Amino acid sequence: MSWATDDGKHEGAALAMFADGALGGTYGPNKKVEVSEYADGTRAAYQADVRSEDDVVGWLGWCSCGWRSPRSFTRGARPRARGPREQDGPRGLAVPAQMGRGRSPR
Repeated sequence: MSWATDDGKHEGAALAMFADGALGGTYGPNKKVEVSEYADGTRAAYQADVRSEDDVVGWLGWCSCGWRSPRSFTRGARPRARGPREQDGPRGLAVPAQMGRGRSPR
């Protein structure tokens, strides 16, 4: 997801953050993220460093003018199913076993 101002002076997005401080902005097939910038500020060459989406530790707001959000959003823990009324759902999140079957469990 990205955004741009009407005057075209600013264009931004939420960049994926990796544990080593690298930032990625382009998501590709097979859960891959292309690194665009390293922690030291150097730019990565086009498709030179492609990593698994599973290695993303959070997201950071970014703008083409050089602004970086002072606040990042970290990926939370992925809880697994804990009981007979729960099952693994998307991304390993626990969801009610009856979800999608017309009624939720009571």
